Amino acid sequence: MFIFEKKTDMEELKTYYDELGKSMAMLFSHTYAKGNILLQITGEMEEEQFNKYKEVIDEL
Repeated sequence: MFIFEKKTDMEELKTYYDELGKSMAMLFSHTYAKGNILLQITGEMEEEQFNKYKEVIDEL
C-alpha cells in the first residue's frame, strides 16, 4: 500500500503498474486506488482475495 500527498503522484504510479502488466503478463499486478491511497499486489494473488483488501481500503 502506498499513501501519497498528491493524488497526481498516485495516479502516475498506478498507471505505471497497469501499463507494466499490459506489456508483459508475468508483471501483472492488481491495483486499486481510492483518494490518495494506492493498493498494489502481485498478480499471483487470486482476484477474490484481492477484493477483500479493496473492501478494507473502502472502509478507511
